[in-house]
Order: sequence, then C-alpha cells, then structure tokens
Amino acid sequence: MSLDARNLSDRVRGSEAKAKRRSFTPLRSVALAIAAVGWAPPGFAADPPFKDDAAEDAVAAKFPAGAGARAEEVSDDEDGGKAEEGGKAEEGGKAKEGGKAEEGGKAKEGGKAKEGGKAKEGGKQQKGAMDVEVHGRAVTWARFYRKSYYYGLGEEREVSTRDLSIHQARLGAKVKGPGDALSAELEVEIAGSPRLKDAYVQAKGRYLTLRVGQFRMPNTATENESSWDLPAVSRGLISELLLARLEFGGRRPGVALTARGRGKLDPRLTLGAFQGSMLTDTLDRDTALLSEVASNSQNLVARASVELGSVEFGGFYLDRVRTAVRVGPGSELHRAKGGGVDLFFDHDTRGGGLRLWIDGVMGESWFEHEEKEPDGSDAIFATGRVLAAWRWGGTERGGWYVEPYLLSGIFDPDLDVTADMAWEQAFGIHVGKWERVRVGAEVSHADAFRNFPTAHVMELLLDRYTVTLDAGVAF
Repeated sequence: MSLDARNLSDRVRGSEAKAKRRSFTPLRSVALAIAAVGWAPPGFAADPPFKDDAAEDAVAAKFPAGAGARAEEVSDDEDGGKAEEGGKAEEGGKAKEGGKAEEGGKAKEGGKAKEGGKAKEGGKQQKGAMDVEVHGRAVTWARFYRKSYYYGLGEEREVSTRDLSIHQARLGAKVKGPGDALSAELEVEIAGSPRLKDAYVQAKGRYLTLRVGQFRMPNTATENESSWDLPAVSRGLISELLLARLEFGGRRPGVALTARGRGKLDPRLTLGAFQGSMLTDTLDRDTALLSEVASNSQNLVARASVELGSVEFGGFYLDRVRTAVRVGPGSELHRAKGGGVDLFFDHDTRGGGLRLWIDGVMGESWFEHEEKEPDGSDAIFATGRVLAAWRWGGTERGGWYVEPYLLSGIFDPDLDVTADMAWEQAFGIHVGKWERVRVGAEVSHADAFRNFPTAHVMELLLDRYTVTLDAGVAF
C-alpha cells in the first residue's frame, strides 16, 4: 500500500473514532449534570467515572454557581428556607455560599437563609425574647324595657323605658416569656367607674399551671367563658342570681393550681382559694371583699373536666363564705356549700359551626321566703340553663358570619317551697366578622311566681320584657 493510501486510511479511521466519541458526549453531559447536583441512582456513585471538559463547560454555563452549590430557579427550599446569593438551601435550612458553610449558617425550619449563611430563628419568637399582646373591646347597648311596677294597695303600673349605654370598654395587655412558661396579664374596665378586672401572673409547665392574682373563679363552662365569646348579648338572669346574690363565681383575688393529664380526654383538675365577701348594705344586698375579719375568709373551689371529641364535660365544687348578715373583725364566718355540672359542645362544620352550653347548679342558700317557718338550716336552690347557637360562616378569624341563638333557664330558690320559681327566655342574632366586629338584637323575658323570695332584691329584673340592640368591636 502506498504512503498516500495509508494516510488516507488512518484519517478515515480517526474520523470514525472521533464521531463515535462525539455520539457519547450528550450522555456524558447528562451524567455530569446529575453528578453536579449531588444525585445518583441507588447503588451507584455520584461522581462520574470519566471526565469531559466540554461537558463540564456546559454544566458550568447552566449552573453559574459551580459544582457543589445549587442555585434553584425557585428560591424557597423544601423546608421553607430561602437560599440567596447562589447559596445552597438544604433540608433543615443550612445555608452555604460557594459550597462552604459559614459559622451560624444553620436556619430552623421556616427560617430564611441570609447573605453569608446567617438565618433568623424560624421566624418565631427568639430565645430570651418577651412577647407583648395588647387587646381590648368596646360594646354599646340600646335597651327598651317594658315592666310592671307595684305600688301597694294592689296598684299596678306599666312603665316603658329606653336607655343608651356603654356596656363594656375593656383594655388589657398580656406579657409572655420564652415558651409561654411565664406570663402576666392586666385588664381594666373603663366604662363607668374604672375598675380592675384581671391582674395575675402565671407559671406554666408541662403538667402544672400556677396562677396568682385576681381572675375569674372556676365555675360552669358558661360562666368561665368570656362574654365576648358567648353568642348571647348577656348571660341573663340566672347568672345575675348566681354571681350577685349567691356568691358563685366572679373575679376575685386568689390562687389556683391546675394539673393537666395526657391522652385524648385531656383531663384537667383545678384547685383554688379565693377571697370571700361580706355584706355591706342590707337593703340593696351590696357586698365587698372581706378584709381583716377572720383567718378563714377564703372560698375554696375545685373543678375537673375531660374532653371527648367536640364535647367537654365538667363539674365543680364550692365551699364559700355566707353573706347573710354583716360581719366585723373577729366575727365567726359561716359557710355554705354547692356545686354544679356542665357540658360544652363546639363543632365546626364546612360552612360554620354549632355551639351548645348546658349546666346545672345546686347548693345552700341563705335566701328564704319571709313566711317560711325557721328550720335551722339553709334552703337548697337549683338552677338549669341552656344556651344554643348555630353559625353560618365565621370559619376563620375576621370572616363574615351570622349566628342566631336561644337562651333558656330556670331558678328554684328553695326546693321546699312551691310556686317560687323564676325563669328567663331570650332569642337573638349576631352578624359581623368573627371575633372582630358584631352587631345584634335580642328579645328576652324574665319573670317569677308569687312565692319567689323578695330578699333577693331582684324585682327590677322580673316581670320584664326587654329588647336589646348591641354593637361591639374587639382587637
């Protein structure tokens, strides 16, 4: 073979080999691209078994950050972190720049990776920081009454009235420490005469919570609920009798310890001691907190509750100071016992929700009919109450909603006396933005039979029809 023929044959074989190598270049480019982002099929090494300069140049053009660092087109990583400056945001929020991790470059889930790899702590409350929450609400009433008054000698007169008032103007603040382990709350009522509502500090652990200061004494679920969170305009006649006359519940200085269990039932037990009251006006039955009278001046209370799905079952026991007569320093304080059970149902539907409160209370009472023969023991009273509401809307805070409700209750002041029962019914509706703004209307009626004890001084609330228009806003 001549030299020219041999050279031509070598050139042909070289061209075929070069073409064959070129046919594998795309596969090599893909393999290098996969290896550059740190992925390999199970059982295979991530590093390529060969090297191709042209393919690496193509990878570098596609990924300007270079091998070992990944700049995604979408800056948010899988765990909510954010990679900036060509850094790599991995699971757990670890930020790199140029493939190197700097000190402090770890971000908690939900945090953002900043320049240089630094991150905020998950967008949550930072370690050692205090959280301050300011809240308040204002509620106005327009009330129309129609009531019958008795003026002696059998004379009866029907009177109609119309009143406008600021029912509530609350302002408060709550300070929470890291992890809500320690908190404090202060709330005042500035409508009318300014007065303190809540003022307490609280220490909360995994199973125990200790609260000291002035706050609401444990009672039925209806009484424990904030008036703003109840669907009704007010708690009504039964609540007025229990709190203002029989010393059940209300806000008082005291201390309470709550133990919480584990599991689906979420069992809770609260034990507390709260300052008792004494009578200051025998005519209007006004009371005030006991002060420098005796060593047993506290009301003792216990409440237990469990949850079963959407239903909470609860019960409480109360040993309280009687306010039947006026007392002074060194006086012997007499006590009265009582308790109650309750059920609270709260179920959310696709377009709203259903809420239901049912409770019953029974105990000793120092209010008896003036013609009842003395028997040396206190009367036994009993109450029953139902509050039901159906809501359309309001599936989230600030959402529009409509919620009609029905309230009904009975009060028997003495189980030994007949024809002495009092009762109330109310029907109303609220419209507004859930937990933010509401306007509503309520029609109610309260009355009692002829043997209801006048010692309760509740005549103004009996034999009365009321129409109430209310408007409120909370923040």
